[in-house]
Amino acid sequence: MTDDWCSYVKAGGHYGSYQFINTCVLDLLLVALYICHIKFENIHLLFQSDFILNSIMNYLYANKRDQAKALRLIHLKLLDDHCKFKTSATVDVWSEAKDHLSMFRQLVCSKDHVEIKSIHCEFQRYGEVTILGKADGDPCLILVNTDGCMNTAPPLNVKDRTFELQFLLLWRKVTGKHMVVCSKLVDRWVLHGSNEVSDRDFSFNRANFRCDYSVYLAGYAKIPPGRKRVGIPVAEEGSRSDHGESVWHWI
Repeated sequence: MTDDWCSYVKAGGHYGSYQFINTCVLDLLLVALYICHIKFENIHLLFQSDFILNSIMNYLYANKRDQAKALRLIHLKLLDDHCKFKTSATVDVWSEAKDHLSMFRQLVCSKDHVEIKSIHCEFQRYGEVTILGKADGDPCLILVNTDGCMNTAPPLNVKDRTFELQFLLLWRKVTGKHMVVCSKLVDRWVLHGSNEVSDRDFSFNRANFRCDYSVYLAGYAKIPPGRKRVGIPVAEEGSRSDHGESVWHWI
């Protein structure tokens, strides 16, 4: 995966006679999930256990963006002949981040587990919490739906650094006012809009979340000691040739 990772999902698209419009939120969420999918083995295996998510990731890996979107939309029943959202052959996919949380229904951890209850308590101060993991209660990915109510930078680590922030879906209040995704690669953050890379070296600690961005969805990955990471052929943390010691060692 190289710096052209953003090309995996672009605005719009079509499938058969259907034309997709206003796909921004869906596009950015797929970018964020795809990066997590190839970075972390536990998330990769979790998504692999769900037929729909696994198929979507496989389509993205094969550079079949429109098929990935179509499968998600079919799952949302937007392409169903009886769905009220469909008009003629144009499918308006205007949505909010929370509209896509149903994608993870089969992967949500039961709150009956003591550990899950504890994690939920840690995150619920930030918004509506969805904990994804295996049936045995081992969490892999935490999604926090803030619904635009967070105007400060979210914590980079939660619960004694067990969970590390991986992406944010943000409403950009300046320069066109649109949704963007802020994703962590290995040693840097990248800000990406639906049609372009806005910032290939986004400075998280200098960003003005009060004036410039509102957080709608945050994604945290579980990073236990020794957990294997996969798939990102960029500079390893702590060894960027242009920065020397990792810029993220301050976390």
